[in-house]
Amino acid sequence: ALLAKERAALVRLGWFTTALVSAPWVTYRWTRRTVCVRAYEVYGTAMLATESGRATCAGMFAIVTVNVVLLAYVAFALSLDRGDSEKKED
Repeated sequence: ALLAKERAALVRLGWFTTALVSAPWVTYRWTRRTVCVRAYEVYGTAMLATESGRATCAGMFAIVTVNVVLLAYVAFALSLDRGDSEKKED
């Protein structure tokens, strides 16, 4: 049987794994349909004139989203670790 602390860690890992999969996918779909099209209308960048150019643009946004989720996970894990070490010192 898993201890409550281990179970909570697995649940958090599950949430971050779900975010790591879903957030970039949603970002890709949304930016491809809206942001990249609007950027082409405003700036007229030749790269965004084609569908493959918009896919590249949306892919870059998705990559940024992956990095944001990973940074959030690391920051969250470090904050939990800091909290555990403070409890041990007491």
